[in-house]
Amino acid sequence: MKTAIILLILVISTNCINQVPQVNGYIESLCPDTRDFIVNSYSVFFNKQDTDVLARVSLFPFGNSQVNKDTSGKITFDCQHGPNECYGNRIMTCALNLYELRVSHSLIICLFNQYDSLRPGKITFDDATAKCDSDRAADILKCANSELGIALEVEMANLTPKHTFIPWILVDGKRDDTEANAIRANMLKYLCDQRKGEKLPPCDNSINIESFLKYLD
Repeated sequence: MKTAIILLILVISTNCINQVPQVNGYIESLCPDTRDFIVNSYSVFFNKQDTDVLARVSLFPFGNSQVNKDTSGKITFDCQHGPNECYGNRIMTCALNLYELRVSHSLIICLFNQYDSLRPGKITFDDATAKCDSDRAADILKCANSELGIALEVEMANLTPKHTFIPWILVDGKRDDTEANAIRANMLKYLCDQRKGEKLPPCDNSINIESFLKYLD
C-alpha cells in the first residue's frame, strides 16, 4: 500500500515539473526595483523547498545597459546606474555561467541583500562577492574581469528582449502586466494561487508527505 502511494506521488510530482511555467527575470545589479523583487519576492520563493514544482526561473543581468564597440573592436558597456552596475552585472552573469542554478542564484540574492552598501559605494562588488561565496569568489571575479566576462555579457544583452522597465518579467516568453506585477510582489503566493487544490509541497496548504506516510504505518 505504502509503495503504491509513493509511486503515485512520484508520478504526480514528475507531471507537475513537466508542466511548470518558465519565468524569466531581466534584472540590473544596482536597480532599486530589481533589488525589491529579488529580496522581497524571489528570495522567498527560492528559499522555499520544492519550488521546482511551481516554476523554472532564469535570471538575465543586463537590463537597460548598452553595448558599445569602438573602431578597434573593443567592447564596453554603458549602464543605467553607472559603471559599477556594469561590473555587478558581469559578476552575476559569470556566476550563472560557471555554476548551477542553486549556487548562482544564491549568490545573486546575497549580492542584492547588500544593495544598501553597494549602491552608495560603501563596499565593492569584489568584497560583496567574497562575502557571499568565499569559495567561488576568485573564479567568478576572474571571469568578470576577463574577455570571457565581456563575451558572456554581450550574450546576455542578446538574450534580453525589448522592455519598458526593469525588472522585466516574462512567463513562458510572454508579457502580462498583471501576472508580472503579482510575481514581483509575491512570487510564491502568485504561483501557489495558480495551483490551488493541488496541495503542492511549497504552498501553505500542502500536505506533509513524511507525516502522511508515518500515519499509514
